[in-house]
Amino acid sequence: MLRNGLVRWMVGVAAAAIFSGVAMADPIGGPNCGTCFGMTYTLSYTPVSTTDFTIDWRVDTTGSSLPATDFLAQIAFKVVSSSSDITAVSLTSTTAPGSWSNPTKGGLNNSGCTLGPEGFVCTSDGTSAVLDGSTYDWIFDVQVGAATDWLLDPGAASIKANFGPDNGKLLSEDITLQRTTETTETTETTETTETTPEPGTMILLGAALVGLGLARRRLSV
Repeated sequence: MLRNGLVRWMVGVAAAAIFSGVAMADPIGGPNCGTCFGMTYTLSYTPVSTTDFTIDWRVDTTGSSLPATDFLAQIAFKVVSSSSDITAVSLTSTTAPGSWSNPTKGGLNNSGCTLGPEGFVCTSDGTSAVLDGSTYDWIFDVQVGAATDWLLDPGAASIKANFGPDNGKLLSEDITLQRTTETTETTETTETTETTPEPGTMILLGAALVGLGLARRRLSV
C-alpha cells in the first residue's frame, strides 16, 4: 500500500511539473498595473527574418477606468535600445478607426510623439479610438540592423500611450515582447503563443521520473 502510494505521488509530481512549469509571456493590465487604467495590453511579434519583425500592439479597452468618451491619441512601443537600431519602420494596418500617421522614431510624452534616440516607434491619430470596450490592433513592420538589437528578454520591451482629451493620462509600462504565429483575415487576428518549459521544471520532472523508476523497480523485486 505504501509503495503504491509512492508511485501515485511520483506520477502526480511529474504531471505537476509538466503543467505548472510552462513559461508564458502574459499581457499586462489589471489592478497590478499602475498606469494601465484598467485596460489590457499585449505586444507580440512574428519574425519575417532575423532582422525583420511584424509587431502587433494590442489594447483591450474592456474594463477601462477612464470615461468611455476618452480616446487613444497616440500609441508607442520600444523593442530596441536606440532609435538608430531601426533601419525601417511602417504601420501596415490597424483595426483602430481614424487616420493614423506614419510612425516616427523617438519617444512619447504628454505632448505627443517626439523625435530622439529613445528607441520608441510612435504613431498618432487624435480622437477616433474611443474607450468603449473595443479591442484595437496596430500592426507594424520593423527592420533592424542586427538580430541582437531586439529586446526579447522578459520585461525588456515597453509600451506607451496617450489618452485624451486631457493631458496627463499616459500609459508607460515595461512588457515582454512575445512571439506569436499569426493568420490575419480582414480585421481579425488569430494567435498561437509558443511556450517553453523552464529549466527548473525540467529538473523537477527528471527527479520525479527517476523516483518513479526506483519505486517500480522495488515493486518488481
